[in-house]
Amino acid sequence: METAGALAFLSLLAAAWAAGLPPGATLQGARFPPCDSAEAEAAALAAVDFINAHHHHGYKHTLNRIEEVRVLPRLPAGETYIMELDLLETKCHIVSPTPAQDCPVRPPVETKVEGDCDVILSKVDGVFTVTAYKCKSKPDSAEDVTRLCVGCPSLLPLNDTLALQAVTNSLTTFNAGPNETAHFELMEVGRLATQVVGGGPKYITEFAIVETNCTDLEAADPQAVCVPLSESLARHGFCTGSVLPGVPPEPVVTVDCDIFAAAGPEILIVSNDSQAVPAGPPAGPPVVHHHEQAGQRPHFHGFKHHQLTTVHGDVTPGLFSSESAEAVPASVPAQVVKREVAADPAAAPAPPAPAAPGQAAVPLPAVCPGRIRHF
Repeated sequence: METAGALAFLSLLAAAWAAGLPPGATLQGARFPPCDSAEAEAAALAAVDFINAHHHHGYKHTLNRIEEVRVLPRLPAGETYIMELDLLETKCHIVSPTPAQDCPVRPPVETKVEGDCDVILSKVDGVFTVTAYKCKSKPDSAEDVTRLCVGCPSLLPLNDTLALQAVTNSLTTFNAGPNETAHFELMEVGRLATQVVGGGPKYITEFAIVETNCTDLEAADPQAVCVPLSESLARHGFCTGSVLPGVPPEPVVTVDCDIFAAAGPEILIVSNDSQAVPAGPPAGPPVVHHHEQAGQRPHFHGFKHHQLTTVHGDVTPGLFSSESAEAVPASVPAQVVKREVAADPAAAPAPPAPAAPGQAAVPLPAVCPGRIRHF
C-alpha cells in the first residue's frame, strides 16, 4: 500500500510539473509546511470544496486528516501544492444545500466510507485553484461494523432487488401523503441496508428525488407522461425510509423526506462594454445532472456506495490509474516515502549538516500526518 501510494504521488508530481513547475524543480527544492499549519488547512479545504463540487452522485465528503503536503515554486508565478488527504463521507446528499463542513459525519456503526485523495493545487495571488486530483473510496467491511455493534444494519448493494422494492414503496407512500401536491420521481438511490428484526428483515433506504411536471392527481393517470423538471426549476429532496414486514404480510412503510428549493435560473450580468456573462451559480442547492429518465434506475453492478470521482484534471494520459491502490508495485525513491515523527526524542534523526557555500540546504520533513478530526 505504501508503494502504491508513492506511485500515485509520483504521478501527481509529474502532472504538477506539467502544470507550471520549473524544469529543474526537485523534491529537495520543496517546502514542507506542517500538515496542521494554516496554509495546509486552507489548501485542503479548497481541495475538498472542489472535489465535492465535481462529485455528482451520492454524498458530500469532509476533511478528516491531512496526510502529506509539499510546496514547490510554480512558473511563471505562485506555488504548487501537492497533497494527500483523508476524507469521510457525510450524511448530506449532494442535493442538500447544507455546506459539507456543517454536515454530520456518518458514524462507524452505520458503515462509514473513507476517501483517499491525491490533489494538486496552484496558489497565485493568494488564491487556490485545483489543477488535478485522484481519489478512491471504500466503505468499512461488515466485519468492522459487527465488531462495533452486533445486530446493527448491514450495507447492501445499490442494486439489491428487495431493497429497491422498499425504495419504491417508500416513494409511493411519500407521493400519496398530504404534504405535497407535486409528483416526485426517484433521482438516485443513496444507500440500502438491512437489519434482522422480529418477523423478518427490515430494509432501510436513503434516496434522492426530483420534482416532475405532474401533480399527484395527474400522475395517477396511466397515460400520464411525467418527467423531471429542468435543473433550474425542479425541487430536489432527500428521503430516509424503512420497510418492515407486516402482519398480515403487508409492509409497514415509514418515510421522511426533506425537500429543497429549486436552484432558480442562471443570473446574467450585463455591462456596457461586454456581452452578458454568467454571474455564477445562484444561492441554493448545487446543480444536479439528471442522467436517468423518469422511472429508470441506474445500475451499480454490486457497489454498496457511490464512489468518489476517481480522476479529474487535464493531465497527460496514463498518469492516473482508476484506483491508486491498484497501481503496479515498483522501486520507489526514498524521499517520497511518508514521513513519520519519531516518538522518542533520543531516536530522532540528527539535524542535517550546514550546507556548503553556494549549495541549497535540504529542508527538514514537516510534522505530518496531521491531526485526525473525526475518527
